[in-house]
Amino acid sequence: MDYETCINSAWLDEERTKGYTFVVKKDVARWLVVLLTAILTALIACVIDITIESLSAFKYTWLKQYTDYGVEKSLLIIPFLLWGALNIGPTLIAAFLGSYIEPVSTGSGIPQVKCYLNGVKVPRVVRIKTLLSKVVGVTMSVLGGLAVGKEGPMIHSGAVIAAGVSQGKTTSFKHDFGVFEYFREDHEKRDFVSAGAAAGVAAAFGAPVGQWIL
Repeated sequence: MDYETCINSAWLDEERTKGYTFVVKKDVARWLVVLLTAILTALIACVIDITIESLSAFKYTWLKQYTDYGVEKSLLIIPFLLWGALNIGPTLIAAFLGSYIEPVSTGSGIPQVKCYLNGVKVPRVVRIKTLLSKVVGVTMSVLGGLAVGKEGPMIHSGAVIAAGVSQGKTTSFKHDFGVFEYFREDHEKRDFVSAGAAAGVAAAFGAPVGQWIL
């Protein structure tokens, strides 16, 4: 579907009516939104990485201690059960979040973002609740030993962040910050969601320059 801005005489007349100052202010605000989106997306990626690394270190340190104890006492059933619990526990948390808290947060999130960008209304796809479920879910999934990564979820997370920042309000907490009102239209929101998805790709692969290329 074609969502390009239709630059016709009516659109040009409206821009002239608003004045040069408004146009410049809007352009500066657009770059500010993209910058904030990139920073917040990168922070989310860092939080996921640090959390996984810290919890994994605790998990395997604890498992090593009980494995050594089991070898010494000839009770290998203890580290085996502990290993199962430390994998099943985080996996159950991720499954609970995706099944009961926010089902739209399941999976990579890429199909949902693509549908949204093509004009398909996907309920709650860019809500803060979805972002929190996605972040905690992917962290617990990796910690539980599942064959998953943060590449797809970071694209969805970046899209959620961009949607929230660009609108200057949060629907989940019912609070309006009173900023970026001129971006509260579908065309502008989709553009920022695209930028957020690009920021998610760059953050997932550790390629900050890649965001601007995308």
